[in-house]
Amino acid sequence: MVEAGKTRLFLIDNEKLRQSVEHSRQSLIIARSTLDEKEASLVKAQADREQAEKDFARTESLYEQKVVPLAEYEVYETKVIQMKAQEKVAETTVILAQQNVDLAEISLRMSTKDLRDSVMYSPIDGVVSARFCEPGEMGSPNQPVLRIDDVKNLKAVAYLPGQFYPHIATGTSTAEVTVLDRRIGVFPITYKAPAIDSALRTFEIWADVDGDGAYAVPGAQCVIRVTLREEYGLGVPRDAVQHRDGKYWVFLPDGDVARMVEVTPGMETDGWTHLIDPPFAAGDPVITQGQFLLNDGYPIRERIVEQ
Repeated sequence: MVEAGKTRLFLIDNEKLRQSVEHSRQSLIIARSTLDEKEASLVKAQADREQAEKDFARTESLYEQKVVPLAEYEVYETKVIQMKAQEKVAETTVILAQQNVDLAEISLRMSTKDLRDSVMYSPIDGVVSARFCEPGEMGSPNQPVLRIDDVKNLKAVAYLPGQFYPHIATGTSTAEVTVLDRRIGVFPITYKAPAIDSALRTFEIWADVDGDGAYAVPGAQCVIRVTLREEYGLGVPRDAVQHRDGKYWVFLPDGDVARMVEVTPGMETDGWTHLIDPPFAAGDPVITQGQFLLNDGYPIRERIVEQ
């Protein structure tokens, strides 16, 4: 038995993945240290630029008073320009260093995820029913390692002829499921294919079925009876309905003679015919044998047939 997200199924050899995680972690440490260095350089560049501006302001005042020569004035002016440029370079290096930190963090997250994914947990609740690889074997893409069957939440699947497509509605239509002549139950159809297969002219349906561990189990072959239409009312055995002169008749016993009554038949299923607004009540006897030889008023005799 396995539980979704909790049961460990197997481990993929992850030595390289562990080394990748450690490499990414060290790269992140280096990137953050570099960022700290660049931010310190930026602070120094800003301080140098502020000092240069102060020196230039004093020199400019003295130059205006004719105390210092033009050459000295230009030296301080040039120094301010240089300090501003160095500050700009320092700002750029900080931005680049921050981007390197971001990349290192992404690399660490990805390598950590890869390492985490090397341990495979069960994706569903169920039972491990087959093992296709042994420990130590080389795996490959698309090669299954284990098979897990959900023994509780099952699907009864069938393919119906395309002409019945308009009559099936998910959530409304129902399917009776039988396994080995044991009736599992009647379940709503929860899936209907969006199209009819152009080659087979069939479409897929399924109904959700609760597994019972005995009959309703994964892989069991089942018989599905789909209800296309339902009618409720009085029914009689199919053979009791006679078709004569373009009309439908049922013979009722009236003492020792038979009486013909006209009926309107509806659906037929399992040997029974539904009658629409019949002229007799539920429980009234009807003639089911020999009626093809009868006419209205003919004598009859009751016969007891053991079932």
